Amino acid sequence: MKVVFDPKPLPAAAPHRNGEEPPAKESGFVDLLSRALASAAPAFAPAVDAGPEVSFGAAAPLSPEAEVGDRAEEILEELEKYAGRLADPSAGLRELDGLLVDLHRRCQGLAPLLERLPEGSQPLRALAERVILTVQTEIFHLRRGDYLGT
Repeated sequence: MKVVFDPKPLPAAAPHRNGEEPPAKESGFVDLLSRALASAAPAFAPAVDAGPEVSFGAAAPLSPEAEVGDRAEEILEELEKYAGRLADPSAGLRELDGLLVDLHRRCQGLAPLLERLPEGSQPLRALAERVILTVQTEIFHLRRGDYLGT
């Protein structure tokens, strides 16, 4: 296929059906803008009734079991993020240490809640203690240098 250069090309025009007028050409952006602004809604809107006020009472306090379970789950989710950053070679040691400091702070908030657990919640207590131990172990490994690149 050979491409031929035409120094005076025909202007591009939209096709139109027989018997119809071709669409009027716009002279530019200013005309387009003025038409759009002329057909736009007024700049002010009528006031909307806000409706009745809704107030929420204080939330019911969580049971100690639910609070420990929620906090342990949050810490485990953060541990997963830490594991993802640990696997990333572009992650620096300062960033990893910052993540572990945050996890340690969260564990310090979880430890006092364990004292409020009732006697029958030994499996939950063991799970929360295991989460705290895992975070402390990761802090030890990172600061000892186990994750330094070789």
